[in-house]
Amino acid sequence: MRLLAVAIATALVLVGVVALVTAPKDCKVTVEADSASVLSTVNSYRVANGRSPLQSDDALTASAQWMAEDMDRYEYFSHTDSLGRDPFQRMAAFGYPTAWMGENLARDADTAQAVLDAWVASPGHNAILLATEATEAGVGIAGQYVALDVGGAVYVEIPVPTPVPTVEPTPEPAPVETPCS
Repeated sequence: MRLLAVAIATALVLVGVVALVTAPKDCKVTVEADSASVLSTVNSYRVANGRSPLQSDDALTASAQWMAEDMDRYEYFSHTDSLGRDPFQRMAAFGYPTAWMGENLARDADTAQAVLDAWVASPGHNAILLATEATEAGVGIAGQYVALDVGGAVYVEIPVPTPVPTVEPTPEPAPVETPCS
């Protein structure tokens, strides 16, 4: 199995996380996996670790696919795309409104399992894979690049006040007049 050099770039923006996985520069491998197999492999890993599987989301898929194609077209490897957007700006531009987002990128891993193995071996990537906040994902693949955009709602419990019963005052009985004797 190919050993991948792992480089992590982690950024927190609006409670978001990003991470990179790459192989040495002189190694250029075309990814043979499709996006469904990458998501399935990620979901198997999540379930094996007590997490819920991620549901495919159209906006995240479009964002991830655009990113993979952009990196392939312009031959770069970064979370900042060719338009200068960070992953969170890009996911929002593709219509994904949420409070929690994360992105994992990989380059030069030829199978879904190779991509997952590299992400699992990296604490930053693994944190994104196993994030309890994550509920949805999209995968994009182009040439040697894989992008996984992940999102989820951050639920805040808002206490519902207990209604206070309205108490009607009990009227005092009217004095009864008795005749004088």
